[in-house]
Amino acid sequence: MTIRTSRVAISWTTSTETIAGEEFAVSGVDHVLQFDCVTSETHENTATLTEKSVERGAPIADHKRSNPARITIEATVTNTPIALPPPSGGDAFPVFIESHRSEKADAVVRVYTGSFDRMLDVHAVLDSLVNAPIFCTITTRTKTYENAQITGVSVPRKSEDGDSLTITISASVVRIAESRQVDIASPREPRGRATRDNGTQGASEEPRLTSILAQGADQATANNAENLLTNIQNALGGGA
Repeated sequence: MTIRTSRVAISWTTSTETIAGEEFAVSGVDHVLQFDCVTSETHENTATLTEKSVERGAPIADHKRSNPARITIEATVTNTPIALPPPSGGDAFPVFIESHRSEKADAVVRVYTGSFDRMLDVHAVLDSLVNAPIFCTITTRTKTYENAQITGVSVPRKSEDGDSLTITISASVVRIAESRQVDIASPREPRGRATRDNGTQGASEEPRLTSILAQGADQATANNAENLLTNIQNALGGGA
């Protein structure tokens, strides 16, 4: 596995300004996060074909819709960098390297001007980017992603890791929609129908709706009753 120094940077701003009582993010960069090395980058750009079923044969595709671009980064962060520690994305003071001559070792010793813990700082910053709706710019050697959202952070730990973290970051580019308010033109002719008050209306009996079968059954019942009455009259001698 080839390990190269990091060319990946994640930058964002948390500065806001209030306009008409609402807070809006301002453009610019006030936070930058870099890694000590990046072991892999996965750039994903896909599209979806909308399909419709037909009576015979395979479905037909009549449209193609682009999906959000995604990037996955596997990087390493260490507390013992070989040079100046890269920015951790927070507000920590900068750390420099000073050279001192060691008489005992007869060599030049390079020491940091302050203490730092990039493992804790970077992990905390990435967690905050996952939990907050902060738009980031992710810059790689081959591509730059604007309006990206960090969607996942995975930090496995093994006993041999020591003072370093192996981090996997997932991000997606968000498509932003813009809305506008426009004045509605007045219609040339009045629309709708004016309503009027007809006062209190008496209740009217709704006509009974019956099917053809129901009407036939009612007629058959009436005929049977009439035949029965005629038979009774004949039995009593009252027939014509």
